[in-house]
Amino acid sequence: MTLHHVMVCLIGFLSSFTSYGWRYYAPFFFGVIETSSVPLSLLNAFKVRSDWVEAMPVLHLLRQVSFSLTFIGARVFFVDFEYVLVLERYAECDCFL
Repeated sequence: MTLHHVMVCLIGFLSSFTSYGWRYYAPFFFGVIETSSVPLSLLNAFKVRSDWVEAMPVLHLLRQVSFSLTFIGARVFFVDFEYVLVLERYAECDCFL
């Protein structure tokens, strides 16, 4: 978890303060990361209102599944793959301002 946050800070720094050209891809990259935030907000809503779990068990199950799939897909597989690609590209160039 800590490594994830360190890497997000590093990618944010690299896309903000370098001139290598990753600024074009940064909005897409950071937007994909946030796709799991919608199911996460539903997760938090169901935590606060436990009576919703009893009233809407199917929605509760769908929320759990959708959060798991979007979190794993967007933040684990896609983001970690992009970390490797971005860091490899920065290692090959002299691109700091």
